[in-house]
Amino acid sequence: MNNKRHARWWVIIYILLLFQVVVLKKVPFWDLNWLKGWRFEGWDDSHLELFFTIDNFIYAVMHGNISWTYFLTNIVGNVLLFVPLGYFLRRAMPKRFFRVFSIGMLVILTFETFQLFSGLGVFDVDDIFLNAVGVVLGYVFAAYGGRK
Repeated sequence: MNNKRHARWWVIIYILLLFQVVVLKKVPFWDLNWLKGWRFEGWDDSHLELFFTIDNFIYAVMHGNISWTYFLTNIVGNVLLFVPLGYFLRRAMPKRFFRVFSIGMLVILTFETFQLFSGLGVFDVDDIFLNAVGVVLGYVFAAYGGRK
């Protein structure tokens, strides 16, 4: 199997893992009871102002309302979870930044839209921004720091 094909399989596997971790969280995907949770009321909980959530997290951690661990899990975790996606996409499509970024954004927007309509999470533009930063970092690592 050539490297591009191998990388494409890793992309698919990682997207499925991300779906479990980001959208379904603690509910296993094979337990179809998660489908019963759909409430189509995601707009009520959505955050549409860029940097609103990040700013609130920084404020809360500085005032002792949340721990640094919680902050790092939520903010830094949103970046780190998508670094492998950018890495694997770069391996699957060498020298195609726009395509890698577009596919990464498609995955991110699909997850966030799923959360919006399912009620299984919160639609947040800050998550989109942080996830996109992760995809770009993964791309850069694969292009300049990874194995050739």
